[in-house]
Amino acid sequence: SKFREPKLYKLAVSGNWDMIPSRCESHPKEAEFVHRYPPSDTALHRILRVVAVTEEENEETIQQMNEIKYEAVRALLEANPRSTSSADSFGRTPLHLACMDVNYGTCFAECILKVYPRAAAIEDAENRTPLHFLVARNQTIPIDFLFSLLESYPLAVHVRDLVRETPADIIEKRKDEITNSDAVLEL
Repeated sequence: SKFREPKLYKLAVSGNWDMIPSRCESHPKEAEFVHRYPPSDTALHRILRVVAVTEEENEETIQQMNEIKYEAVRALLEANPRSTSSADSFGRTPLHLACMDVNYGTCFAECILKVYPRAAAIEDAENRTPLHFLVARNQTIPIDFLFSLLESYPLAVHVRDLVRETPADIIEKRKDEITNSDAVLEL
């Protein structure tokens, strides 16, 4: 039989996120789809991948895009809450991906944490928790969200990845890059 991706997954891949809430309503089972080939991800993973922002996109455009993205994430989480614990072929959950870029708000990561707080404890293929991604990929660490993440899994501060770094080690290395590194280390 011919392998087919469900329309919901195709919408996530193509960036047609505004159509996802209605598709989740009419075809909720499609939210359970996990791609059989690498990166073996879900529609939720696809939406949460970091999207490069072009110079032409202004703050208003980015805000509108994130509002559409937020509604799509909420619809997918409602249709399939188990997708929060689904790991792609790199071992990354949707929370790992959401923590990669919180420059435009933590709403995606917060939604996932509310549905599945234990996602904060899941390690990817390189033993990195979502906390590792949060401190390694962002210029400013949102303190409220950091507190929520640590509340969900306090031991994340002690987890060493494959290169033996804890999140605190990463912050120390990036101290000049992270605008609020002292506050983050204190917490």
